[in-house]
Amino acid sequence: MTFNIGENIKQLRAEKGATQEQLAEHLGITYQSVSKWENNITAPDLQLIPSIAEYFGVSINKLFKAKLSPDDIKLLLNPDISVGQLWRFYARNGLYEAQC
Repeated sequence: MTFNIGENIKQLRAEKGATQEQLAEHLGITYQSVSKWENNITAPDLQLIPSIAEYFGVSINKLFKAKLSPDDIKLLLNPDISVGQLWRFYARNGLYEAQC
């Protein structure tokens, strides 16, 4: 599986015409964090994924450019989170898409 969320964020940000600073301000983080994502140095925290998708007006699957299950995202972003915690997160935020 090819995975580069930073590249996807950079592309979506360019399509929206937003700066790293604007995205960072919306998320309550520093623009340096966004830069690190886009340069594939780090990945966003799992808890930021819904806000990032919402900012761009896309689904989480579109953000990842793949048909990923919550378990796939868990492995990519935080392998230490339990499956139960991940599913509760998804249920609480209404994020799981049936077609995954």
